[in-house]
Amino acid sequence: MIARSNEVDLTNLVRYLEQVLGLRIEPRQWDGCHALPQYLVDGYEYYSTRLLTHECLLMLDVSDQGRTPSAISKQTGKVMETTGHIVIYVRRTLDSWTRQRLIEHQVQFIVPGNQLFIPSLGLDLREYYRRAKPRSEVFRPATQLLMLYILYNRAYDSLVQTEAAGLVRYSLMTISRAFDEFEMHGIGEQRIQGKERIIAFPIRGKELWQQVLPFLDSPISMRKLVASPLPVGTGLPAGLSALAHYTDLAEPKIPTLALDIKQWKALRPRLEEVAVREPGIIEIERWKYPPDKLAGTQAVDRLSLYLALRGDADERVEGAVATLLEEMQW
Repeated sequence: MIARSNEVDLTNLVRYLEQVLGLRIEPRQWDGCHALPQYLVDGYEYYSTRLLTHECLLMLDVSDQGRTPSAISKQTGKVMETTGHIVIYVRRTLDSWTRQRLIEHQVQFIVPGNQLFIPSLGLDLREYYRRAKPRSEVFRPATQLLMLYILYNRAYDSLVQTEAAGLVRYSLMTISRAFDEFEMHGIGEQRIQGKERIIAFPIRGKELWQQVLPFLDSPISMRKLVASPLPVGTGLPAGLSALAHYTDLAEPKIPTLALDIKQWKALRPRLEEVAVREPGIIEIERWKYPPDKLAGTQAVDRLSLYLALRGDADERVEGAVATLLEEMQW
């Protein structure tokens, strides 16, 4: 019989558990697979054993196909729900990124000879794991831009990480972090194919927007009033100027333009900043991500504008901002 490349050596698994726990372990093949859906049988082997007075089910992943932490979490949860046992995922090797995400998902797992994480039994033994950073309250700017791009372009099916980097013109490392954040917050479903990470979104359109809205932030990092005219074609109408473009709101007396960080740094030495709003003044917004990546030439995009203006105390503005979403083509 030819061994599979990811097959877990049961002898090594037992030896590892006995070394770290100081107990005799006697796993036996579990005969309850008939109670599981077929997708939880294919690519897995199951053994029951007793660990520290608890009956546990070892779920050995012997598939050659990489599974994302989100998929592993859902599958182990389904087995636990179906059987009522403590379920421990076992894989011969796991990269550090996957191990960190499994811990964040509270998935109990063993990598024989490397790491053991079973919090329900008070066990957390690791060699190569570094503590994961706490979950951020909002997306990074690049992650937010990518999510808005996905919503605008309906890129819900099988978005490949390298393709995403090209579409929004960010580095592969930046997009990798964005995929990490989606995974961290349970947004979309990821899988690994070869060396590529691929994400798909079962929840789409307005429902996806509502799911991610708690993690979205205003795109504005700074506002300044300037007296100097800007070169023609610089920036995009933003703020109330953009809101007037999309709705029936009257044009503001002080126009607003959105610039990205590079534009702001290039123009700043030539701009005269002022403190008083008066005719002839321009309000500049410096954005955390380039506004032109999501918009045409007439104004910043609807969803970023909504995020910038939501919560405005002016009732007229509040009503116009609500119209932005009402007229959105999901």
